Order: sequence, then structure tokens, then C-alpha cells
Amino acid sequence: MTKGRGKGSTKIIDLTGTEPPWNPAVIAVWNRCQRLASSDPDVWRCPEPEGDGRLRSALACQLGVPADRLVVTAGVRACAQVIGEAHVTVRLERPGFSGIASALRTAGADVTSCSWGEMLREQNADQRPATLWLTSPGRNPDGRSLAEDERQVLSRRRVKGARIVVNDIYRWHCVDNKAIPGATLVGSLSKIAGSGCRLGWLVLAHPLDEQVVSRIAARPPALWQRAWAYFLEETGLCPFRRGQIARCLAARDAFRSGAESWLPRSARHADGPSVLLSFPRLAETDLIDRFRRVGVRASAGSDFACTVSSARLCFSNVSEADARAAAHRLAALQDHCHDGAAAPDLSGAR
Repeated sequence: MTKGRGKGSTKIIDLTGTEPPWNPAVIAVWNRCQRLASSDPDVWRCPEPEGDGRLRSALACQLGVPADRLVVTAGVRACAQVIGEAHVTVRLERPGFSGIASALRTAGADVTSCSWGEMLREQNADQRPATLWLTSPGRNPDGRSLAEDERQVLSRRRVKGARIVVNDIYRWHCVDNKAIPGATLVGSLSKIAGSGCRLGWLVLAHPLDEQVVSRIAARPPALWQRAWAYFLEETGLCPFRRGQIARCLAARDAFRSGAESWLPRSARHADGPSVLLSFPRLAETDLIDRFRRVGVRASAGSDFACTVSSARLCFSNVSEADARAAAHRLAALQDHCHDGAAAPDLSGAR
């Protein structure tokens, strides 16, 4: 999205990840589904603990998981909250979305932030069962996805008793979304249909997951769940994949193409809607200010627990033309950009 700052001034290209609007035709379908749901007498009752049965079936079909293992939630942070309420020990990925750490700690979990490599090496030395929480594919903010050998390591950890929680919220932004056998899956529709959806899921896999269902206090209203069930039955998620997701990835690729001469290797082929650029020789406040002065808004890497000065660019609501323009403007900072400083250290993780 491009924002003006007055006549004759440089327009600001907003790469902070604003929400794209729905297509009017999709809104019309949604309104029809909501009217249909409101005529069902059972939607005025308290929602079932596991979620509306019709929605669970529709979501399971979209996700390719068993409906009887899927629990409807209010989103990924809601999943983190109920997992944390068991006062478990959690090894949480870094970098990553800060809201997960807050939800886990507030609920009572013992949380240690670490890179993927540190997470796996730590489990090698410490065989006590723990909950390992990570995002793949297309992790926010750097677009990292688990490689096959990393999935195998995590699978072995699970066999030894660890609970592996995989947030695959960006599954629709990526081609490769291979699962870890036995991993607990969490996710939501927020990155495909908007944060206002407040509709997520948890796919039960570990024995500790069974306790989660009874602890879920905040659930999406039954009417809301049924409306989404009808919507998914009628259209699936194709309108969003062909609309918001396709435009986001096209803008991301346009940025990469425009920045090909200077873009660090770590950012050229990452998955997901974001690109992470690290600038270790600049203070982060100075970095974000320099972005602003060339007409680009970005998010500070410290908001995602990045350990070096960095900026996250998200292309969820920007045109290809603006993405290419942003690449051209940011070329002025290329001498300060560093390859891989903010990426997790995976050495020795095998």
C-alpha cells in the first residue's frame, strides 16, 4: 500500500504488512453464508468444546487432517495460551512473532527463546521431554522453512517424548509444506483471510494435547463458526489463494527481482510473505529512520526477537509496482546490508 504525505512529497510505500481488503464478490458469498447460518437453530447454543462439527469437517478437508483430531480455536495465540496453562517447558523459536512468547509466558509456561539450531542441539544434551514451538513453512519474519534433515531431527525428538508444535499459518504461501509425523499443528485463517477472522485450529497429536480441549475458554461464537463452515463448503479458500495470496507473492517476487543486484542470498529464496534484511552496522532506530527517509515503511527486527539490527518487509498489501519501487529506493542502503546475520544458526543441529 502506498500512502501520500502531501503535495510534492515522496509517497510512502508501506511494507509493514497491512491487511488487504476482501473482494466484493467474496463479501457477497460471506454475507449469504452468514444469513444461512443464522437460520440454524443450534447456532444459538454454547459452542461445542471441540468446535462446530460442520466447521471441523470443512477445515479438516482444507488442511488434509482428520476431523476428529481438529479443535477449533480463536487463533494461534489462543493455542499458545491453553498450551501454556499446563505450565510446560517450552523452547520457542527465535526470531519469531512476539505475541506467541507473551501468550505462553502469561499463561504460565517456562519459555526459553532459541534459534532452531540451538533448539535441536539443546534437546540432544537434555533428554527431558519438552515442548518445541516453531513456525514452518515461511516463518515470520525471515521466511525460513524446515529442510528435510531438520524435519527428521524433530521427528526423532518427538519419538523420544518431546512435543513438537508446528505453526503452519503460512502454509498457503509456500509450495513445500511437508509435515513432521506426530507433530501438533496450530494455525489460523488470519494470514489468508485477515486477522479479523479470529478463527484457528489445533490438531491433536501428543498425549498432552488431549488436556487442551477442556481448558479452552474463549472460542469463536457458534454462529461465526457455522457461517465459516458454509463459506468453506461453497468456495473453499480458493478466492483468497487466487486473490490476496497470489498478489502478495507476486509483489514479493517483484521486490526480489528489483533488488537482485544487492539482495542478500538469505532473502532471495525464502518462503512466505516476508523478507528480512539485517544491517548489523546500523542502530535499528537509525535503520528504520533511513528506510523512512527513502520512502519505505518497515517493521523493526527487534519486534520479532531478531538478535541484530534488521528490518522486516511484508508484502501482504502492496502492488508489484510499489514493491519494485521499494527495491530501487532501498538500493541506497545496500552497503550496510549483511547476508545471514539474523538467520538462525543451524550448524551442529543434525
